[in-house]
Amino acid sequence: MKILHLTFHRSPQYDLEYICQKFNFDLETLYFHDYASNIYKPNRYKVTEERAEAWWRDKKDYYQSFDLIITSDTAALSRIFLRHIDELRPRLIVWICDRFDYAIEADKQYPLLLNSLVQERKLRLIPNTEIERIYCKQRGVTVVEAVIRPLGHRLPGREMLSPQGVALMEEGDYETGFYISMYHNETKFINLHRHCSKLGLKTVHGVHRGADSLKRFKAIIHIPYAWSPKHKPPTGPK
Repeated sequence: MKILHLTFHRSPQYDLEYICQKFNFDLETLYFHDYASNIYKPNRYKVTEERAEAWWRDKKDYYQSFDLIITSDTAALSRIFLRHIDELRPRLIVWICDRFDYAIEADKQYPLLLNSLVQERKLRLIPNTEIERIYCKQRGVTVVEAVIRPLGHRLPGREMLSPQGVALMEEGDYETGFYISMYHNETKFINLHRHCSKLGLKTVHGVHRGADSLKRFKAIIHIPYAWSPKHKPPTGPK
């Protein structure tokens, strides 16, 4: 089977690389930060109808050469194919990660288009957490497929680099240092790096590159912004 994966993020790319090697599938990845970097300035994740149509025209023959297309983070990349689902030769899986309408929340046409095709035999909408199904329902999109969670596995040679800034740390500082990410909750909601520094905590504040780049730290301090459970709650008698 020949598979094409469209994504903005490396983590789902590495997940699919790992899975496809295990099942001996032929996988190619179209990493959109590379493919369309010329127009991604302030709104790099904003997949408008106009952009989607331009990307369809640009690589239509290439897309049609696959048996299966998977879009991951972000789901709006599926817009490239939804308007052309009748002529699309491969099947389409939309792996919904981090809200299906991320960066296009005000766009009313995209959820209408997506929901109008939920019965389409070529299309499968698959959430990566249960909360994605709930969020889709609130926005008028029906998702019935079972959850497929991220694995977090990578092939050998896909080791990720250390977070930016850790080159300033001494080797022994990893055991006592705390990592703080650079998402909005740690910066705009509160300057968590500054707050922890005032408390006497040794912290590194920077862009991480995956779990392997963080595992040497004593701990990670993070204010979550997305629901991403890894296990089902326990059932049965206590």
